[in-house]
Amino acid sequence: MLRERYCSGEKPPDARQGTDEAHSRQRDLESLVPGPMTSLNPVLTIGYQIAEVLMTHENMTKKDAMDKAVELLRAVRIPSPELRIKEYPIRCQAA
Repeated sequence: MLRERYCSGEKPPDARQGTDEAHSRQRDLESLVPGPMTSLNPVLTIGYQIAEVLMTHENMTKKDAMDKAVELLRAVRIPSPELRIKEYPIRCQAA
């Protein structure tokens, strides 16, 4: 909801207005910005980053981990997961 409003060109309110609505929207906008611990590393492929976690914590082989990465991307409805695992995060950013 919030994202659609601001991506459609509507400008967010000026936080200096002092209204409750302005403060509420400011908090909502701040929550859209990803932090460094919740973001993917831009120099590593998406598949490698998912597979690395699986290899480390689930003791999977690289091939099994990459197959599982495709399954996970498919489960969250990422289009063409077989191709996405070979891409870098910057190519998949939402507009």
